[in-house]
Formats: sequence, C-alpha cells, structure tokens
Amino acid sequence: MELELTLDTSAARQALHDLHFIELKAPIAPEIEPDECTVTNNAITLSWKPRKQSCVDGYVVEVDDGASSGNYLEVYRGNCLECTVSGLQFNSTYRARVKGFNKAGEGAPSDEVYLTTSDVAWFALDPITAHQDIVLTNDNTTTTCTSFDDRVVLGNIGFSRGCHYWEVTIDRYDGNPDPAVGVALGSTIKDSILGKDDKAWCMYIDSSRSWFRHNNEHSNRRDGGVEVGAVIGVLLDIPNHKVTFYLNDQKRGLMRLPDIPEAFYAAFSLSRNVQITLHTGLEPPEEAYNTSK
Repeated sequence: MELELTLDTSAARQALHDLHFIELKAPIAPEIEPDECTVTNNAITLSWKPRKQSCVDGYVVEVDDGASSGNYLEVYRGNCLECTVSGLQFNSTYRARVKGFNKAGEGAPSDEVYLTTSDVAWFALDPITAHQDIVLTNDNTTTTCTSFDDRVVLGNIGFSRGCHYWEVTIDRYDGNPDPAVGVALGSTIKDSILGKDDKAWCMYIDSSRSWFRHNNEHSNRRDGGVEVGAVIGVLLDIPNHKVTFYLNDQKRGLMRLPDIPEAFYAAFSLSRNVQITLHTGLEPPEEAYNTSK
C-alpha cells in the first residue's frame, strides 16, 4: 500500500516572512555623570549610565597613567555603573573613559573625564607589611614595638613621582634608643634597624647626634638629638632623586636616591623604648624651597 503525504509549509513560510531580523551592533558610548565622579586622596571614582536603546552586556573602564603619555590602561571590566581606582599618584591629573560591550564587541568610548588627585599625600602606617613586633594605634598613625630590637614599619602608599613631605613626633623616649626615619623599597628587611640593606635610605638619631645609613654604611654624623616632643621631617624629592631630613624644622642634610622605576615608601624603625606618631598631608618647610638640587 502506498501513502501519499503532502506537507503544508504555508504556515512556516508565513512565519518566516513575518520575522524581523535585527543586526546586533556594538553598544553606543555610555554617558559620563560628571556630578557623581569624585576624587578622594589618591583614588578616583567614575560614574556613568547607559544610553537608551543600547544593548549592553558590560562595561570597560580605561584610565591613562597621569603623565600625559596618551596611553590608556584597562582597570575594570564588568556590569557595574561605577568604578573606583585607588593607589594613584598624588598631584596628578588622570583621564578616564568608559566603553560598553556585548557579543558584537566593544563600542565607542564615552567622553573623557579629567580627575586630579590630592596635591599632598595623606597616608598611614601599613599593618600588613610591618614586622610582627610592631604595634599600631591611632588609626595606624602611632607606633611602638614589643621588642628591644629595632623593627621596621612602612607607609601604606608608595611614591614613584613628585615631591612628598611628612613628619613624625617623638611621643615617648626611654633611655637612649636610636629610631630611624627615611624611605625604603617595599622589599627592605623588617627585622633590623632601617638602612641595614641596600633598599633603604634613612637618618637614625639618638639623644645627642644623628647619622645617615644605607646598605649598612654610616655617613654625615651631626650633633644634636631628639627628646620627647621632637619633630623629624622627611622630604622625598623623586624628580631630583634625593631625600632630605629635618629636625625641628632645621635641615640635617640629604641623601641621593637611585633613578629606579620602583616605588619609595615612608619607612621607620624603632624599639620598645620609643613611640612615634606620623603626620601627613603637610607642605614642606619653607627652607625646602630654597635648597639647590
């Protein structure tokens, strides 16, 4: 027995005829919300919103290096409408922009927004990289130590551009210890006095005199020491590759720094016989502007 089958495709043809195919295009450039873009210390926050009728799966945030090189670096990829970038250089203007993306690719970038970080550095001491004998209080700005031996603590922000100044006050001074202040690379040793290796440059000082120390070599001995209430200042001048030390607003001398791409950190070493408090966000002493290179 033979069967004759007839397939009715008219409904399928009509359905195909009624279909409207839409070409998926990359998203339209997002719209920056300038009133929501902010700067806090050395962190910038960028805010934006999508354009209407734009098919977006996520966003890419790009920020330049703050040095007018023109090169952008991707710092975020996701579906949020706000992004905070921290750890930037102080006193620097950064350009930022946002692009949307979907399965068709990345769309055109938004208008650029220019955000300038704080002109002076506000920072604290870093409990994460500090030696375990270091004790931090007062929002990580006051420090002492549980050991009779010197231990190292660094600031929580590294510097690779600009000039930066900070001070420490001597809160407690028992016996005749010799705390040290200066700058260091993040990899400097933490279980000995600052300046014992080649990754730190410092001045250490007791009640009657001070020395400079780097790579365990001593130099620039000077009379005059510290007591409770004394103020030690440190001026880091990266463009001129030097660090200058002050005691009670009087210059004690300077040390030359290498021209390297690594960041310098505020650095301190002390024993249990000393307590110091860090003060940041300061302008350099007036005398600093009159020194030669």
